[in-house]
Amino acid sequence: MTESPFQIVRLSLGSQEPKWVIAVFAHNEARDIEAVLQSIQSAAAGAAIDIFVLSNGCLDDTHSRVSRCSASVPNLWLVDISVGDKVNAWNLFVHHVLPRRRFGQIEKFSFMDGDCVAAPSAITWLARALGENSNALAAGAMPLDMQQLYRFGPLPSRTQWVGVYTPLRWVAMQWIRRFRK
Repeated sequence: MTESPFQIVRLSLGSQEPKWVIAVFAHNEARDIEAVLQSIQSAAAGAAIDIFVLSNGCLDDTHSRVSRCSASVPNLWLVDISVGDKVNAWNLFVHHVLPRRRFGQIEKFSFMDGDCVAAPSAITWLARALGENSNALAAGAMPLDMQQLYRFGPLPSRTQWVGVYTPLRWVAMQWIRRFRK
């Protein structure tokens, strides 16, 4: 496999080293990316997280829209990948982008599409679900993409979101470590 060139830019700092990492796959997501990043902040429910936007082959305004979020989204990173390919973006993230010096400190990883919004408290709910089953290597739920959000109007109440509509896919450390070897 030949990997495409990429650049990593840290856009904002947070007050602490996060133990959770979210990778957001973004290919020409300028229209929705700001709402997506804000939804992640809400879904984290105050937990410190690193957010890596994997901009793969974007030809639109995605980069500048992500940069605009740096004032309100802590621990935000932009990974500019020249090739528009989600599998390539995944591999670059897992094998090259994740900070090796902190790899053992990161407890959970999530992968999310850049056209989906995260439900309020979704991150903590999925983390809890993963923690309640020591044999689980991953947890996930059905996504609600931005097109569905526009079509169906206002967000459902918090109780309607529980474990149903969230695009986050949590992956346990043991599973990621298998790919890093």
